Amino acid sequence: MSPFVSPGSKKWAGGIWTATGNLHVSRINFTATLLQNGKVLVAGGHHAHIETTSAELYDPNTGTWAVTGSMASGRNSHTATLLQNGNVLVASGYGGGASCELYDPSTGTWSATGSLSVEREGMTATLLLNGKVLIAGGYSGGPQSEPCQRRTLRSGQRDLDDHRQHGKRPFFAHRDVATRREGARRRR
Repeated sequence: MSPFVSPGSKKWAGGIWTATGNLHVSRINFTATLLQNGKVLVAGGHHAHIETTSAELYDPNTGTWAVTGSMASGRNSHTATLLQNGNVLVASGYGGGASCELYDPSTGTWSATGSLSVEREGMTATLLLNGKVLIAGGYSGGPQSEPCQRRTLRSGQRDLDDHRQHGKRPFFAHRDVATRREGARRRR
């Protein structure tokens, strides 16, 4: 059983956890996204030594999980961002390449939508007020992180910004911080 804490419980501040339903597929390094309808979408992750394509919906009213449509690519350490229109953008991750997919809760289906310029895992994704999603940091297999990227999804158009064109290096990944600290020590 999965642990669940209820804000309506007598001891919310004390952290009372109660058992609830189990996922159909056990997994690690997955995403969990609260949808506008109150359900929680769990997508991808690592299961039995492979990246899974499966996704499930948790209904907090019934405490049960239901299988929903599967992604085209198995992935873990990816991001999932709830968009303003209620869809969920899943980006990159280990096993997913640089691909991105959109989940439509009204149909329970996934569709492909563009790609990042490079595969990333363990990055962050933030929905900006203008409806774009900022992807920052993460690991891409190289010695340093790739540039930050923004994505516009209003009409499926691709809008990726390379911050190097403005003469700025992104300063998000922990590797950059460590490298800059070491360089500062050597210059002293």
